[in-house]
Amino acid sequence: MASASLSSNKLKLNHLTINNYNRQNAYESQKQFIKSVQDYSIKTSQSPVDITDDVFSLKSLPPKHQLMKWSTELSMRNNIASGIHYIECNLGKFMYESYGSMNHRVQEMKLAVDQELTWFNSPKLVPKSISIFPSQNLIEKFKEVLFKRPANNEISEYGMSPNTLAELCCARWLSSDHMLQMSSILNLIQSHSKVIYFNFLGNIEHYVSRITVVPEKLIFIINVGGNNEKTFSGTDLNAGCHWTLAVYDSIEGNFYYGDSLGWSAPDDFLTKVKLLIRKLYHINESFNITYCHDPKTHMNGVKKCSSFCKENYPMQTCGNICGVITIIVCAISCLKYDYFKCMINNGQIGTNNYIFLKDPTKYSKYLRLVLMSWFISKEINLDFVVPTAIVREVSTSIEVSDTNSDEDAIYTNVFESNLNKKNMASVKNIDLSLKCAICNISFTQKKNMLRHMKNKHKSIDEAQENIQSGNSFCLQCGFKCRRIKDLRKHLSTVHFYTFQKEKLSFANYRGNALMFLKVEIV
Repeated sequence: MASASLSSNKLKLNHLTINNYNRQNAYESQKQFIKSVQDYSIKTSQSPVDITDDVFSLKSLPPKHQLMKWSTELSMRNNIASGIHYIECNLGKFMYESYGSMNHRVQEMKLAVDQELTWFNSPKLVPKSISIFPSQNLIEKFKEVLFKRPANNEISEYGMSPNTLAELCCARWLSSDHMLQMSSILNLIQSHSKVIYFNFLGNIEHYVSRITVVPEKLIFIINVGGNNEKTFSGTDLNAGCHWTLAVYDSIEGNFYYGDSLGWSAPDDFLTKVKLLIRKLYHINESFNITYCHDPKTHMNGVKKCSSFCKENYPMQTCGNICGVITIIVCAISCLKYDYFKCMINNGQIGTNNYIFLKDPTKYSKYLRLVLMSWFISKEINLDFVVPTAIVREVSTSIEVSDTNSDEDAIYTNVFESNLNKKNMASVKNIDLSLKCAICNISFTQKKNMLRHMKNKHKSIDEAQENIQSGNSFCLQCGFKCRRIKDLRKHLSTVHFYTFQKEKLSFANYRGNALMFLKVEIV
């Protein structure tokens, strides 16, 4: 495992290695504290000055804003006087070129890598309807590139630097590099659809002149800004803050706009796309736009859909999954258009519970792992996101039902490598009945749960006492507790028992009917 050997604060960078460090070096570098310099002066010398160029040896660094202030003051001094200008303070003598700002970036990266390591080792919610998952080898390869390649250098085969690849982790926003790389991959492996990053489209006439084979479908990735009332396409001068998708089917003449927040399409986008369609397909009639999520319904940030929405189309409930779901739906509409049609058909698919993508926030961690595997392998495996059951239904018109389709499994340490060989039934049978009494994390073995409680929780004695002692005993897993109320809660949440009150009357009993708790297993 790439992260297994990472150890914080064991490496000392210097002015020779700072320009070629990787994210592992940043994490392992010695931490330097940030502290403002109270007393300093700007001095000028006509002879060489012994500058403190090894900023890595300092116990503390001036904050960024102070470095910027020094840079401005030194620049102004350069304009009015000749000589060597420098800052003198209790830390030493500095020019702004003393790698100060670069070392700040190292310290920021150190914190970022720490977040990534925590994220990689956190539990991941896996959709029950998926039977094939990203392999552990692909995730390890991603980590190898992420942590061990020079952090700021672009890797040509991936079209971005490790720092940009790192945006696939945690809850970070994706950037244009991810969209351009995915567009390139999809356009390379097929020709019936054209994936277009709209914000980089440029002149329409010039773009059309370069197309040699007219595609059946146009798929647009758009960076937009604004809100659900008024939106605009992002530019260099007016950057957007949200990713969205549009699909034009020239065979059926349909145009779908799929925004996972329910925002309306930008006017400048629609104007330019209509011109592109007229020029490329030589048609004059305008198309009607079909919104996957109705902008009026979702005005003011409302997340609940109406009858005007496509209920199976993704609707995010967070602020960071838009780029991830845009790429995934883009790949589906490009490579498996019949499944995309399932996503935009309201209630017409008997197994629409299989479409877990309609709740992308819930499966955010899993979907990010899917993208990691796609980017690192440069192959789009839709088995990671398209359930086999619904594919079977689409191809055979036979309704397939799964009463447990909404159940999911939780895995720690990314994925077990043998999951790729298991089907949905085997995933369903994994025993996750043991839960930490404090944080409710699931475990398959009691010894792992006790080790977790001992390492993570200070109240281990109380927690173990709650589990190991008591007069109430669960026959399913051996859980012990002191009160019947706690046992009932355990049976409901862990073993999915339901309890209901039932009246029992007895012929020889003259009082009120007795209340009896009836237990049902579902």
